This record gives sequence, C-alpha cells and structure tokens, in this order.
Amino acid sequence: MIRKIVKSDFPDCTLQIWYPDQDTDGLLYTQNVSYDSGIVEAPLSLDVSIEEMRDRMKLVQEKTLKPEEISACKQGLTFLPILAARHFRTPFLPFYWQSLSLEGETAQSN
Repeated sequence: MIRKIVKSDFPDCTLQIWYPDQDTDGLLYTQNVSYDSGIVEAPLSLDVSIEEMRDRMKLVQEKTLKPEEISACKQGLTFLPILAARHFRTPFLPFYWQSLSLEGETAQSN
C-alpha cells in the first residue's frame, strides 16, 4: 500500500531515512539533531521485498547508534528521546519503529 501511495501521490519525492550516530546523544535534548549528526539513507527504494527491507534494517542498525547507547535509555527513560524528537522536530529515531518490524519477523519465524 505504501509503494502504491508513493508512486501515485508523491512521484517526484525522494524518500529518505535519517539514522543517529555517535554524536547524536550529545545534541538530542537541545536541538534538531539531524542537522549536526547522523547519516541519511537516500534515495530509499521501496522496490524491494519486505525480507530485503528487514535485512537492510538489520545491517544499518548494526552500524548506527543503538538505544542502549543513548543516555536517557541507559537510565530507563526510553520515552525521553521520543519527547525530545517531537519537541525539536528531529526525525523519529528509526530503532523505535524498525524494532516493531524486526520483532514481527521473529514472531513469524517461531
């Protein structure tokens, strides 16, 4: 459904995903960190299978900042990066929503 909507309604848009890096935690609670930290995967292609997308997510997550490396998450305040992202208009940290897809994969294989 997402592929169909992007092709029909947003044909001239370049899809992208921003990922945090090692500098992100130091800036997360003071500004939109996407300007001064992280990496962007662009253009993002949706012309691959769900399995290929999951494999790509796993590969990228192995090489980017992990939730347990964020100061608030170390203290059990996993909601704080979400709140900061909303407040400073930072892209939603991908490991929050990508983990749902990867958990779904684990549940399906069991």
